[in-house]
Amino acid sequence: MKILIVNTLYAPFQVGGAEVSVRTMAEELVKAGHKVYVLTLGYTQSVKKMNGVIVIAIKTKNLYHIEQAVGQPAIKKLIWHLLDSFNPLYRTAVGLLLDRIQPDVVNTNNIQGFSPYIWKIIKSRNIKLVHTLRDYYLMCHTATMYTKCGDCQQLCTACKITYQIKKNFFSLPDGFVGISKFILAQHNRYKVGKKTPVRVIANGLNTDNYPEPLIKNPVKEVIFGFIGKVNQQKGVDFLFKELAGIQSSIRFKLVLAGKAEQEFEAEMTELYRGKFDFTFIGKTDPLQFYRSVDVVIVPSNWNEPFGRVPIEAVAACTPVCLADKAGLSELYNEKYMWQFEMQENSLRMLLSGILAHTELIAEKSSACAGIPNAYAPEVLNVQLIEFLKES
Repeated sequence: MKILIVNTLYAPFQVGGAEVSVRTMAEELVKAGHKVYVLTLGYTQSVKKMNGVIVIAIKTKNLYHIEQAVGQPAIKKLIWHLLDSFNPLYRTAVGLLLDRIQPDVVNTNNIQGFSPYIWKIIKSRNIKLVHTLRDYYLMCHTATMYTKCGDCQQLCTACKITYQIKKNFFSLPDGFVGISKFILAQHNRYKVGKKTPVRVIANGLNTDNYPEPLIKNPVKEVIFGFIGKVNQQKGVDFLFKELAGIQSSIRFKLVLAGKAEQEFEAEMTELYRGKFDFTFIGKTDPLQFYRSVDVVIVPSNWNEPFGRVPIEAVAACTPVCLADKAGLSELYNEKYMWQFEMQENSLRMLLSGILAHTELIAEKSSACAGIPNAYAPEVLNVQLIEFLKES
């Protein structure tokens, strides 16, 4: 099968887990014998082959590339988002590409920067189209449905405007894939996929480069770890508050890996200096990080559609404390995880119990072995191919 995958960014450009998941999917489809192209946005046009995947970048046709959004004037951002809701400027470039490749099916993923108008270009050529829901872009112009005040219970005025434009395209895809039941349900509330074939297919994890499992068995000190964007949205403020309230005879510390918002890091350091041991290490190799900590903690103030960190940690035999929220809750397994509510004292009590019985860490670490097969990309891509054919 000849497949064209569309995603806003692709390696080496990466913002979060979506880019990792799309790359894993594309490369596994190549291994399965499919001809795979990826269309992405760049600063210039380019074509290159990466691990068998033909990656085509076309120049952004908006006021600025999506990676340049930070620091743009408000009026410029407003115009960008309005155009991004209905952007016909890609018609010629994408149309010529489709005519040249002639794919059997197109799988769109994150399309912020392309706009839903790309669906109109694809369907004008009677090509089968399946869209994978990885964020909330179709309803929310920031793609998160989250503000510093918390999760958005309804669309704000700005998002209502862009949603009213975007919803005119919702009937175009032949099917929708959700990376969790939660994200499908959220989109269903806004009439996305309500009358269209839908399927839940999780993100895949390639463990080819994972070394032999390392079982965790801390005795004198427990190292808790957090990896991801270090900010309020990811629940790091909640994590600090809960850890600060722990009283334990067992030493513990928190290691935070990932890009930190400068002001946020400074605020957390000022508030919690001396209350418990913590350190920010910045961006690091995820696998090395998982192997260096005893327990990974995954809080979240926003409605995570999925969560790569929990399954990556489990693959490295590091047990996980997981928030019972949104798509994260669908990943929970009591054999190798603990679960907590994003409510005061819930995580504190859980971690206090772990510190009082550190032997549980070794038990859950041992139970991790072999679990990532549930997220094997070759298995998940078989499901995807089946759905692409059925839709």
